[in-house]
Amino acid sequence: MGFPTVGSARRFRSWAALLVVFGCLALISPVTRLAGAAIQRASAWAGPSSPNAAGGPVAQPERIRVVAPEFPPEAVKAGVTEAKVVLLAIIDTRGRPRQLRIALSSHPDLGFEAAAITAVKRWRYRPALQDGDPVAVYFYIEVGFKRPET
Repeated sequence: MGFPTVGSARRFRSWAALLVVFGCLALISPVTRLAGAAIQRASAWAGPSSPNAAGGPVAQPERIRVVAPEFPPEAVKAGVTEAKVVLLAIIDTRGRPRQLRIALSSHPDLGFEAAAITAVKRWRYRPALQDGDPVAVYFYIEVGFKRPET
């Protein structure tokens, strides 16, 4: 089963429900496939001094500060109650997310992407380590949105 199409909310709900039923974290398998391809392309383009892919001999970064994203007013008007955005970032040697790019969004064009980027820019991580030294790594960041109760 592939990604749901942009205009198919019902198909997305069915897809998400299947993930919950099977105990999977949303988007992990597709994101893993995307990560491998994106990292290979980025590494080939950036050269040998580019960031590492998290995992393997490099310890993954740990999130230590989270800023909750704001629920976009456009989404409230559209009646959306939940959304998810996946960002591809580089976590630098100081634990700061850099070069944030949208990898996936459950509701494009409703402001979730901008809200996710704004929030994640303020997040902090314990940097990835390789042989005890901090290193920059490519990292997927999942940002969830729930409409606040009024």
